[in-house]
Amino acid sequence: MEIGKGVLRTFELMLGRVLPWLGAGYLRLVHRWIRWDWVGTAHMDALTQSGKPFIVTFWHGRIIMMTALIEKSTLPVNVVISANRDGELISKTIRYFGADTIRGSSRDMRKRDKRKGAIAVLRKTVERLKDNQVVTITPDGPRGPRMRAKIGIASIATQAGVPVMPLAYATSTARTLNSWDRFQFPVPFGRGCFVVGEALYPPEAGNADELEGFRLKVENALNVVTERADREVGREPIHPDTLA
Repeated sequence: MEIGKGVLRTFELMLGRVLPWLGAGYLRLVHRWIRWDWVGTAHMDALTQSGKPFIVTFWHGRIIMMTALIEKSTLPVNVVISANRDGELISKTIRYFGADTIRGSSRDMRKRDKRKGAIAVLRKTVERLKDNQVVTITPDGPRGPRMRAKIGIASIATQAGVPVMPLAYATSTARTLNSWDRFQFPVPFGRGCFVVGEALYPPEAGNADELEGFRLKVENALNVVTERADREVGREPIHPDTLA
């Protein structure tokens, strides 16, 4: 029995090393074999040329090809990733592209100490931003509701005093998975499009109403660029979850 457990553990460790390497190779292959267009790059250029930190936000279902952003950025990039097994594989994969990670998510809010994990992530994220680094956040992750931003992104942007840049991509050949986020899995060939939205600036010291207003502003802007990315490549747009 102990031998069996040891073999299983060794197999898991091997997969943990091989899968990220294969994943990074696949992402590079897809990026090269799709004809990409970029819309709204002036918004990104204005932020990057300023040399000041900012937040990049995109929906969880569009996370897989955001490695393109890592390679474009002139500032260090940090990706907020959920603290589960899938997050571990994603974390190892994006390190092949030179990014760092911040582990944790809103899922921590269901733990016994409901706020401890979320506050730790918030603090670490604000620290990276104040250290003149870029942070990327999927504001509907890790479990949704789909394309509905949580308040955390408004809190982080306000505390750090940095703008938020909405970003989305779509490809004509992607497979839409039957997951809560309608995950877009791109395959080689076809057309692809990244859409960058205008930078959104948070309130200087937001109260609850101002934070909620900014959260909604981010959500709406992100849905606009996501819908445009889908339409640019001829796809039927994915819509947000309907709120009860």
